Amino acid sequence: MRIKHDYSITIALCILILVGVVTILTTNVDVNGRLDWGGVVSKQIIFALIGFGLYWLVSKLNFVYLKYPHVWIPLYLVTLVLLLLTLFLGPEINGAKRWLLIGGTQLQPSEIAKITIILVTANILSYRNRFNQWVLVLLSGLALTPILILVFLQPHGSMTLILAMIWGIVVFTYLDNQLRNFLTVSIVILGVLGILLVQYGLVVVGIISLGISIILTIFGLYSHEESRKFFFGAASLAVLIGTLLATVGKPIIQGELLQDYQLNRIEAFRNPEKYSSGLAFNTIQSQIAIGSGKLLGKGLGYSTQGRLNFLPEHQTDFIFAIFAEQFGFVGAIFLIAVFMFLVFKFLWVAMANSRESFSALVSTGIAVKLLIEVFVSIGVNTGVIPATGIPLPLISAGGTITLVTFVSFGLIQSIINSTSIDRDTGEIVDNDDLLI
Repeated sequence: MRIKHDYSITIALCILILVGVVTILTTNVDVNGRLDWGGVVSKQIIFALIGFGLYWLVSKLNFVYLKYPHVWIPLYLVTLVLLLLTLFLGPEINGAKRWLLIGGTQLQPSEIAKITIILVTANILSYRNRFNQWVLVLLSGLALTPILILVFLQPHGSMTLILAMIWGIVVFTYLDNQLRNFLTVSIVILGVLGILLVQYGLVVVGIISLGISIILTIFGLYSHEESRKFFFGAASLAVLIGTLLATVGKPIIQGELLQDYQLNRIEAFRNPEKYSSGLAFNTIQSQIAIGSGKLLGKGLGYSTQGRLNFLPEHQTDFIFAIFAEQFGFVGAIFLIAVFMFLVFKFLWVAMANSRESFSALVSTGIAVKLLIEVFVSIGVNTGVIPATGIPLPLISAGGTITLVTFVSFGLIQSIINSTSIDRDTGEIVDNDDLLI
């Protein structure tokens, strides 16, 4: 029996978009205190309906077509053009140019860039049988660089990091000897991060990060004798980069790379009580909302933080706090569980298609994209990471991220349809009877 459509993905998708619309609705109150179906709610419903249409169409697409250069190269070029137009023609909102106005609707090209990076990187890396893997990694990095620069100039630092992380993890899963690579990368990242955290006043967290880096270095040196040079080099590189960034690079980072609002967010994250009525106000109000939900929540429609506008951006960046306030810890765990189910499902599709590198890399990229978005959004709401403008996919109000998420899920279904998996044998079966 062949699997040609995974309905569990569709069901999870329906659950998330329904939760999102209902949560947004409970915060959309008119002057008489009644729920208002207009404005942002009606727009989100329209985006959801369009999204389901795109989801169905993309799922019926023969996934093999996306491997053709005359498909993914134009997609890459269009993404670059949209990002350029955003810098020159986009309206400036809160000091940033991140959107294009098209017929009264805002389009955020950096969201489209997530899918573009996944497809372009997967296509380049799929040539591993013809070229050295490190050459392909370099080429994919060169393709990534213009996108990162254009997004960073908007400015949108957090999105730049997310795009780089998606690319980095996809590349990591592609390279040989992944345990060695994981240890090497972890040593460098945790070492550099630890030095910077100590330098910027987060001493305890910094020491923990450095400690883990040292432990991984020792483990690597004594358990992988043939790879000792990698681990020793990684530890040395971490010390070198971390020291340079913390000393010589600090004034450059603060004066050139990071905008004032980004530095302010970091400062508010370090000292939330000091800035409780200013820079850290959103995060503190979000934590109040989540905490007041307790175990089972206040009930549907009883979000005081949202309905009374105590929590700014409660329909976008801080939508998770509003949901947790109404449905409590149990509801929050349920929502996270649905997201994690999808992440693991996408990774399962990647492993099932491991013999076909392009499909596996795209599935991995989409899983990583979803995981990072959920982690960052919920992390901001709970105060675990500094505030940044990353919405929760399918839950937050927003057209571009909603449509891009639907398309990404459709790509997963397309992979399943194009290379179906036999339930009994687990073997991949090529399908010839595709719609397109």
